[in-house]
Amino acid sequence: FGSSQILRSCWSPTLPETMPIEVTAEGAYGKQLVPVVKVVKRPEAHTVFDMVVQTILEGDFLEAYTQGDNARILPTETQKNTCYAIAMKCDFDSVEEYALHLGRHFISTQKHITKAIVTVDANQWTRFQVQGKPHQHVFTGPADPSKHTCQVVICRTQGETVTSGVRDLQLMKTTQSGFAGFIVDQYTDIKPVDPSVAASPDRVLCTNATMNWTYAVKPLRLEGSPEDKEYKKKNEDILTLMLEKFAGPADTGVYSKSVQETVYQMGVDAMQVHSDVDAVFFRLPNVHHYVYNLDKFGMKNPNVVFQKAGIPNNASGLIELRLTRKVSKL
Repeated sequence: FGSSQILRSCWSPTLPETMPIEVTAEGAYGKQLVPVVKVVKRPEAHTVFDMVVQTILEGDFLEAYTQGDNARILPTETQKNTCYAIAMKCDFDSVEEYALHLGRHFISTQKHITKAIVTVDANQWTRFQVQGKPHQHVFTGPADPSKHTCQVVICRTQGETVTSGVRDLQLMKTTQSGFAGFIVDQYTDIKPVDPSVAASPDRVLCTNATMNWTYAVKPLRLEGSPEDKEYKKKNEDILTLMLEKFAGPADTGVYSKSVQETVYQMGVDAMQVHSDVDAVFFRLPNVHHYVYNLDKFGMKNPNVVFQKAGIPNNASGLIELRLTRKVSKL
């Protein structure tokens, strides 16, 4: 998960005298790809949470590795069943709130577990409309293939960390994008794209973006709190702010000198406006669009017809950025 580094439990096991080496062991275990769907049925409208869940536990269970002693192992099948039980028992308005409930359950019921890491990918469903009126309980698959993602880390000694975001978010600027002033060596054959270059004044900027943001660490809470209800609105606000920075004004847009410049501005804006965001992460692979040469057919192509180079079957650029808020020393 891009913006959060998971540190595994670390042990220094005592090895048999017949093994002439010293090692440090880091271990964790859990359940992946757990498909959990919950339908919240309120009279005014139903809401669908269509999730794929992963749980990872860390703690004091070295003997499971060194001696085959499973006395401190919570079976991964039990973890899977717990994903469904918590979905049934707990009310939640966001996948973050669900993940907090799930992680807190493992920490509160298993005293030897020091950290629970819950990762959720949420499939989006679009509420169907009948003559402009939202339907109570009918949904269609989304036109937008992006997924809402979150990762919650519940640590017995270091508190709770929530990272939210999106992945596979398709973004495109059909103009107002360039790339110039780069290093040119003996192997460089690309041409600069810049308004000052008559032959190539702009380009298509297209990507399938991963973007996430990590909120400030909060104290460990084994019960829910009103703050848990705020993630849905906060996430919508942060994503909207980032996309508006990407786009610029509706009638004119904003010029991008590079993807690097654009994601930096998106991240800084988000952290300036939202003081409780401690870090942001971007991963943007280029989906290249090459101006198709129609000169051989006697036709001019003023940057309107392109050949798309699809991922993953073509080489493409990849831009990443992580911004972390500095802690004041005052």
